[in-house]
Amino acid sequence: MAATIVVPMTTVALLTAIDPHRGLTQWLTPYGNAQSLLAGTPTPKTFAGLRVVTLLWCVLPNAVGTRHINPREPR
Repeated sequence: MAATIVVPMTTVALLTAIDPHRGLTQWLTPYGNAQSLLAGTPTPKTFAGLRVVTLLWCVLPNAVGTRHINPREPR
């Protein structure tokens, strides 16, 4: 349960240390993307970032978890 908070916030801290201008954070973390969406009028670039974040933080973990739980179940 703590991983749902610890992993994204640790990722934000590490990416901010690597890229202080927050370009990576806006594209790769939910927190950074939410800041860019709420900062003003959303642009196509911010919605593209939202798609990337959704794939990385919602779709990918569920796909990996499904494969891990049912490795031999026929599809």
